[in-house]
Amino acid sequence: MESSRREIRAGILTYLACTFALSSIFYTLIIRAGHLAAGHGLYVLGLMWCPGTAAIVTCLIRRRPLASLGWKWKWRYQAAAYLIPILYAGAAYGVVWATGLGGFPNPAVLDSFSKIGHTHVSTTRALIVFVLATGTLGMISSTVSALGEEIGWRGFLVPELAKTTSFTKTALISGAIWTAWHVPILVFADARQRFAPDAIRRLVTHFRDPQVGAVSGQLILDCEDAEPLPSDTPSSSGCCREPQAGRRTIRLGADNGGRQASSVVVIHDPRADHRRLR
Repeated sequence: MESSRREIRAGILTYLACTFALSSIFYTLIIRAGHLAAGHGLYVLGLMWCPGTAAIVTCLIRRRPLASLGWKWKWRYQAAAYLIPILYAGAAYGVVWATGLGGFPNPAVLDSFSKIGHTHVSTTRALIVFVLATGTLGMISSTVSALGEEIGWRGFLVPELAKTTSFTKTALISGAIWTAWHVPILVFADARQRFAPDAIRRLVTHFRDPQVGAVSGQLILDCEDAEPLPSDTPSSSGCCREPQAGRRTIRLGADNGGRQASSVVVIHDPRADHRRLR
């Protein structure tokens, strides 16, 4: 029994090592480009297939049959997989539309039709075409890329974890690994934001100074029973006094219209009886 558990853990570690080793290639390509659409989307496609490729490689290394990855087709499960997302997405959109948080139809969708020459297509017909295209051709194209992740995470990792731990721990561990795998492109690419080309260099510049005590964005320090800092102290340039006696609030960070990305403050006051950082 113990040897079987060691074998399972060895397989999981092999899989994770292969996944992150392969993914590092595409992390580098995407981060260097700075855009998920770089390489005509092939970088992201390659990244999404790293978990699946790692699962196949792990099976070959550990001499396991590829059939163990769950290559099965049952129509009821496929139908459920297709319809369930429509149901919960429909419920979410229904709330948004009913409360006025969003409109229907989406003007951007209608504009996309006009850009390809269908200026005389009615709104109803355009929406029907869009829904049908998304539910068929869009489904196929999305499956091609998502299949790589499903083979790896759900075809290999989850079943292997379930052999050695509970359902709850399996969900938490696999979810944590899945999250960590996405972090590099969420932080260093434009999955949700765009960075200036020199953003990282500017953010880490202050860490090169050995005399820097702390680096932060907008920071508020409340110091009670402390003497005000001298007016010529660089870190007090953003200081503003509150009406309460013996209390001062120092605001550091974005200034001049928010153009400053970070600030440095070095504060040492042995006379302060209490400091609170919030």
